[in-house]
Amino acid sequence: MHLNHNFAPKTGILFIFLIIVAIGIDYEIGSIGYAGLTQHEYSTLFSSLTLLLIYIIPGLLVFNWLRKRLAVAQIYLWTSFFAGAFFTGWLASIFNDLAAQGFKTLISNQTFVEQWEAALTGPVIEEILKIICVFLLIYLFNVSRIQVVFVIGIMVGFGFQVIEDISYVVLTASTNIQEIIPDTFNRLSGALASHWAYTGIIAVGLFSLISKHPIITKKVAWTWTLSPVLLHFIWNSPINDIQLANDIAPVSAILTALTCLLIIQVFLTLQASIND
Repeated sequence: MHLNHNFAPKTGILFIFLIIVAIGIDYEIGSIGYAGLTQHEYSTLFSSLTLLLIYIIPGLLVFNWLRKRLAVAQIYLWTSFFAGAFFTGWLASIFNDLAAQGFKTLISNQTFVEQWEAALTGPVIEEILKIICVFLLIYLFNVSRIQVVFVIGIMVGFGFQVIEDISYVVLTASTNIQEIIPDTFNRLSGALASHWAYTGIIAVGLFSLISKHPIITKKVAWTWTLSPVLLHFIWNSPINDIQLANDIAPVSAILTALTCLLIIQVFLTLQASIND
């Protein structure tokens, strides 16, 4: 029996990948079990978590439609979603905490650190970890079509987004159960243009730069690679806290619109390349 020369390296990487995912499953599910809540509080927690389905179910339906339009096999949808949730989620939590501690040690102005910590950690650490997950899946699946890369990127980001939202709701339940419903709706309000879009855009941009894809210019590829990081940075920064009268948040609205425009541009570009 003759094995492909790539079999051994891929088996080793797949083994490490599965270990990280297995740790992630234990870490994420265990965090719910160890929240230290009463039976009534757990009932409130699970009721709040079901509210996340308001965006999860429509999101999955839209992404499945998008997958079909781009002629991408369904296996990439679910595998990437699962990997995004359990490969990247727990690693981002740990590395974000380490980076935050580092900033608190290096920067004497603790008020500045508290205000800008999320902007200085998340956009870099989370986007790097998600894109590592994307390119590991590209390698393991031997992907060459950029449309598949787009779907993998979206679903890795969506899996991360869902597990992050669950983690935030669980954290709120364990610290202040009275705030769990408002916090859950806060997570819902930011779901329209979040991690799923950031990772999908970056994945296509970076893949285009590496592969020198003919349908995407270098300038556009760099724009798609870097702009989501900037959008993520502003979203996590105090700039996004600016509000007008009647609690209107202009910055978050602008960021959401820009992110949607980018994701539409990417989709239409990739769809047109199929028809050419």
